[in-house]
Formats: sequence, C-alpha cells, structure tokens
Amino acid sequence: MNDINYAAMSDRELKDYFLARRDDNLAFQAYMDRRHSRSQKTAIDPDDPAWE
Repeated sequence: MNDINYAAMSDRELKDYFLARRDDNLAFQAYMDRRHSRSQKTAIDPDDPAWE
C-alpha cells in the first residue's frame, strides 16, 4: 500500500519525487494527471496589432 499523499506535494516536489523513484507508477500518474488537468490553451486576439 502506498501511503504517500501526492496531492499535498507541490508540482516541483512531486516531479522530484517521481524522478528519484522511477518505479513508482502512482507518482508518475499523479504528476501527469495534474499536468493534463491544467488548460494549455492560449487566447489570441486577431485584432491585436502586435499579432502577426
């Protein structure tokens, strides 16, 4: 049983944790779930004069 609370870790702590323990698939999945849950969309205003 894994008693690690991944939700309590910061992004950096969780990344460092799974990089140090590459066999911990739960830690890796928790990190990937966290990354994919964030929006990666960038809003572009085509009327912005600085946008080409």
